Amino acid sequence: MRTPAPLEVLIHVNACGEWMKHFILLSIFLLALPVSHAQERGAVTGIAWNGSTWLIVGHWSNTSHLLEYDGKTFRELKDFKKFNITFVHQVFWNNDTNYWVITGHKGDDTILIKFDGMQLEQLASVHSYCTGDTVWDGKGYLMVVCGSAMVGETGYVKLLENGSIAEAVPFYWGYGRIFQSGGRIFTHNGTVLFLYNGTNFEKLSEIRVLAEYMAFNGRQWIICGYDKLVEFNFTYHPHVISIGGCDEIEWGNGYWLIANDGQLFKYDGNRLMLVENMPEFGSINAVKWNGEYWLIGGRGYGGSPKLVNYDGSAFKDLTPQLVSLRQQQANVIQRRSDTIKEPQTKNKAVCGPSLILLLSVSGLLLRRYSPVS
Repeated sequence: MRTPAPLEVLIHVNACGEWMKHFILLSIFLLALPVSHAQERGAVTGIAWNGSTWLIVGHWSNTSHLLEYDGKTFRELKDFKKFNITFVHQVFWNNDTNYWVITGHKGDDTILIKFDGMQLEQLASVHSYCTGDTVWDGKGYLMVVCGSAMVGETGYVKLLENGSIAEAVPFYWGYGRIFQSGGRIFTHNGTVLFLYNGTNFEKLSEIRVLAEYMAFNGRQWIICGYDKLVEFNFTYHPHVISIGGCDEIEWGNGYWLIANDGQLFKYDGNRLMLVENMPEFGSINAVKWNGEYWLIGGRGYGGSPKLVNYDGSAFKDLTPQLVSLRQQQANVIQRRSDTIKEPQTKNKAVCGPSLILLLSVSGLLLRRYSPVS
């Protein structure tokens, strides 16, 4: 069969009606896009709340993103891109200094950035082959570093509030985690829990768990590890709860919310319960409570960023609002389709070539945009 010429295809498309015209325009536009943009590969990597506004960080569409969210509208801070961060690790609100703190990796350095609600400013750039945690100790910052001439294999640096390095301390971190929780600063090397005394870390207790996260509910802490939860306080022996794994933990709404391998669990101190009917996540990187609802961010199936609102009983998917690229693409497609105002014809016999084209393009789209694990 002879392949229809482009002009013939356009004529046949118009003859078959508006639905065919819009489908072909959409198909041509999607096939022309780079795969990375169409799939928007990436993830939400951090979420923080300052009492009135959310700040969200992540990486998708081949760039790092920083967004404010007031519960209704997202606003992207485009100046953030000037730092050329390859991976955004962390975001938190500093109550003492009244500004946001963002950390990420750029080349062989960990970058510390402050955001006061108006301006973004780089506070420090510290040589490190890992992107470890950063916390505020009341006077300055403690930042985990590794592979640095200052500390050797692993350790931490003390940064003054202006970002200058005051001291570098070699220390075995295990997995490079440092936790600020319940007004205290802890770290864990897989065997021993350490407490920061304002000058250095001292041994607190032997708790055999590979600690990944830590949270406080006003009475006790929970260490969230690869295969267990450990409840502890300074006045009683740690209580261990078996769990398949742990990616995040936060206290709010009267229970702990625990992320594990794309799933959520509630733990009220007595029972561990799976949260049902939740949106599909490939992985969850951030779980935060603001007193009214949770924000949960991570990576969806297929490698795209995902963000949802959870009020304790129902979920609302915020991803379409978060990733503005989708809406921009939809607007472009609509504008392109509106420029074609050809009259329709009642001659249905000429739809044959267009239907063949429709089936062919459908096959190409399915192969091009099938989910990637």
